Amino acid sequence: MPLIECVPNFSEGRDRAVIDAIASAITAARGRVLDASLDAWHNRAVITFVAEPHDIVAAAFAAIRTARDRIDLRSHTGVHPRIGAADVVPFVPLDGTTMDDCIRAARELADRVGTELAIPVYLYEYAAQRAEYRNLADVRRGGTAALQQTIGSTRPPDAGPALLHPTAGAVAIGARQFLGAFNVFVGSEANLGHAQAIAAELRAAGGGLAGVKALGLVVDGQAQETELVTKVIPELEKKLTVHITTKKLPKRAVDAKPRIAMDLSHHGHTLSVLPLLVYGDPAMARIDGDDVIALGKGKNVPIRRRDEERLLVQRLRAELDMIPGRRVDFDGTDATRFAAKLRGWQKRTGSDDDAAIFEGE
Repeated sequence: MPLIECVPNFSEGRDRAVIDAIASAITAARGRVLDASLDAWHNRAVITFVAEPHDIVAAAFAAIRTARDRIDLRSHTGVHPRIGAADVVPFVPLDGTTMDDCIRAARELADRVGTELAIPVYLYEYAAQRAEYRNLADVRRGGTAALQQTIGSTRPPDAGPALLHPTAGAVAIGARQFLGAFNVFVGSEANLGHAQAIAAELRAAGGGLAGVKALGLVVDGQAQETELVTKVIPELEKKLTVHITTKKLPKRAVDAKPRIAMDLSHHGHTLSVLPLLVYGDPAMARIDGDDVIALGKGKNVPIRRRDEERLLVQRLRAELDMIPGRRVDFDGTDATRFAAKLRGWQKRTGSDDDAAIFEGE
């Protein structure tokens, strides 16, 4: 019997009744639930179910509809990145089915969710229709707060309205291969900076291990990550073929301080400005939400100073009406006015940079 697996993630890990209701909806739609796990600290649940290709979309749709009705993101708290009540819904091919089957299922589901539930949908991984949405981390970057600001402009959905659902947010629907996920810990919350630095070095997006995604989070008072090089990878190597490209962990830069760097470029009469939150001068790392992205050949990673970061971002918004990571173009007289404001900003902040251009990230 050909089967497709679906592993939806929901932004609810504390109310078992809500997840039971979602699982019941899947079963009623001819899906077979294999597992349902809840994590109260992340406030997140993962359900694994399978169905035949002609039933898989209906079962996944029933799950998303129930999540829309039972989960309200306005009152949600939790450490895991998220954009929706039904946050991520991936399809995985099993024996008798192919990735093309999963892509078709994902796109059919996206059309139904967008049209019938009025929830904006982003297609990712193999189902992606836009290159910038292929990586799930890029789709979810900044969570609902950032998506609220960009969904109507630079991050339009693939299906559904260009407006977050008031209680259910948005949903990422995709097709992918099997994913192995696990948590490891480095001790107390005081080690969060180390966990984030290790995650930044390991994840593929930062130039680390191919196919690896990693986050440094605080879970139940403990900082997640580590043991990966000393324990987890060696154990995996006993059972699987694991290709290791590096076992070198990043060096810690204790004294590095955050600052705002401006990436400036000119195109005719247009001045293009991209403010970036970075550490060090020259910059050794760039901050992108919860991610620390190492820059340059040294690959040193700073210990984050979040209070200082917050003050810099607030000042950037108040004085220049800009947000780190968001490019703004100025034309004609607007470019002249902004250049004057920028010179004043540089004097007040003690920065003499005309621009900071980062390459090869």
